Amino acid sequence: MQEAKSASALNHPNIIKMHGWGTTARGAVFLVEEYVKGQNLFDWVKSSGPSIAEIVEVVHTVAKAISAAHSGGVIHCDLTPANILRSGDGQITVCDFGMARHASSPDEIPRGGTASFLSPEQISDAFGAITERSDVYGLGGLLFALLTGIPPMQGRDLPEILSNVLSAKIPPLRSEEHTSELQSHHDLVCRLL
Repeated sequence: MQEAKSASALNHPNIIKMHGWGTTARGAVFLVEEYVKGQNLFDWVKSSGPSIAEIVEVVHTVAKAISAAHSGGVIHCDLTPANILRSGDGQITVCDFGMARHASSPDEIPRGGTASFLSPEQISDAFGAITERSDVYGLGGLLFALLTGIPPMQGRDLPEILSNVLSAKIPPLRSEEHTSELQSHHDLVCRLL
């Protein structure tokens, strides 16, 4: 129900459109959303091997959609490559507002999201309130994952991943060559951020 409320309150060409919701005979809630023919960003990077410039442009589009969500009072709280779709014609759609919350009452929804992409405040209120800054952190994690092919935080299991998020342990990059390629596009990435 929260996802339906959050997504239906937004109107942006890069945010999934909510058509409605209902309940099954057994009481399970379901959502009716726009159909997007395409693939999530993890699959797009694997199958297409986009350039760094293309990746930065996609994250820039996501950032504009998230800015519109923030203007509507909605914090997404789960920005991962799996939650962003790219259609065959290149249209980007932010979806999965299941962890979203309204900025006016951010603690109404339990803390959580995809562990490897969480900001510290999404794990514990000892790190402050969940705000729009949590999505800015998420955008950084999204960019990191698309550029490197790995989530921003890793670990053998959930406790280790969460510990790494809280300690801000930086994951190693895949290779020296990859690090060099990223550094050569430093200005492009900085313009996005």
